[in-house]
Amino acid sequence: MQHPKISIIIPIFNTSKYLSDCLQSVLKQTLADIEIIAINDGSTDHSLDILEQSAKIDPRLKVYTHPNMGQSATRNRGIDIAQGEYIYYMDSDDILEPDCLESCYKKAKENDLDIVLFNGASFFEDSCHRKGLKLNYIHTGCPNPTGIATGIESLKYRLQTNHFTPSPCLYISKSELVKKCDVRFIPGAIHEDEHYTFLLHLHARRISCIDQFYFKRRMRICSTMTHLTTWKNINGYFAVCDELLKERQHMAPDYQAIIDLHLSRMLPAVVWKAYCFPLQDRIKLHHLFKTKYPQYIPVKSYLPLFFKKPVDKLKQLLHLKKTD
Repeated sequence: MQHPKISIIIPIFNTSKYLSDCLQSVLKQTLADIEIIAINDGSTDHSLDILEQSAKIDPRLKVYTHPNMGQSATRNRGIDIAQGEYIYYMDSDDILEPDCLESCYKKAKENDLDIVLFNGASFFEDSCHRKGLKLNYIHTGCPNPTGIATGIESLKYRLQTNHFTPSPCLYISKSELVKKCDVRFIPGAIHEDEHYTFLLHLHARRISCIDQFYFKRRMRICSTMTHLTTWKNINGYFAVCDELLKERQHMAPDYQAIIDLHLSRMLPAVVWKAYCFPLQDRIKLHHLFKTKYPQYIPVKSYLPLFFKKPVDKLKQLLHLKKTD
């Protein structure tokens, strides 16, 4: 049995408004030898109807459905189903450029790569545009002059230059690597990409990138990327940290150092995001961070947690006073 070149795994939950655009961007890829694993995660809108109608037209689209389990568990099911040489994860409200998968597959095969990275850009819906929201989806640069690096070299370089992007929508990965290393998404947690992508890169022998903007991320209201930080977000980051620290116990010193570097970049950013919490919750968070991860968060990183909110209010008052 000949396996497809790439398996595209798409979890779907109530995105009927955008799903057709997403599916068309995948079905119209210039690389024809693909399978599309579309898993309906308990949608209550017309998403399943759209999937079933599309599957009648193109047999490469394989539709599965189950009660709502969340994105992590749905992606994990997709991994178990996938038959392709490589795996790509697509979100059901985003768009892929037509030549993305063909370019990535060609580069991967020519250079015996475990992972191929590429760039992405965001586009906003008017109803959810948040001033100042910027996402880093650029993978230019490589620590090795050949343009190919080991996973640990790539991670160290991207973390030090602030170019590590956890989104699995920005790379294809060899199926053998995913399944052999048994890398899976943390069920029930959000921000699970921070764990999955990091570990997958850590296990990779050869990584390279294509400096092209192939991926378009839709920024919409109430999505994980646009809503304000909540306790669900914080608990998701805690789950990621705890899993990585478990893995750390069994790793060599150079791998432990990379995990430490990742957590020392991620956790201060999480502390900053929580500035919008009520004071009582911020005090509770400060205690939790200090208790659980003291070595990864410098004292200065706690300043925004307690002072950004009042400083922003003061700036707003001064601005109003100035305009009166």
